[in-house]
Amino acid sequence: MDAVVADNGVVIHYVANNPDAKFKTVADTKSFAPEQYGIAVKKGNAELLAMINKGVDAIKADGSYSAIFKKTLVPSRQHLPLRRRPPLPRRAER
Repeated sequence: MDAVVADNGVVIHYVANNPDAKFKTVADTKSFAPEQYGIAVKKGNAELLAMINKGVDAIKADGSYSAIFKKTLVPSRQHLPLRRRPPLPRRAER
């Protein structure tokens, strides 16, 4: 096998934790768009969305997010932002 394309977080973690595997990562920003991650919440579940947003705010504020990132991904990688997003406005019922 000459090459593999996969989710970057998984690949980076695998390569960092398997140095004898002789794999390397290649940054190719022209061929691949940046990846985004999210948490799905059923439309209208404001309580769950508020709990998730509160948790995101807490781990950003206390440094847990940065610690998890550094522990699970290659420390030399640039820190990925974790953004909290408000719920989308509800569409009018027809």
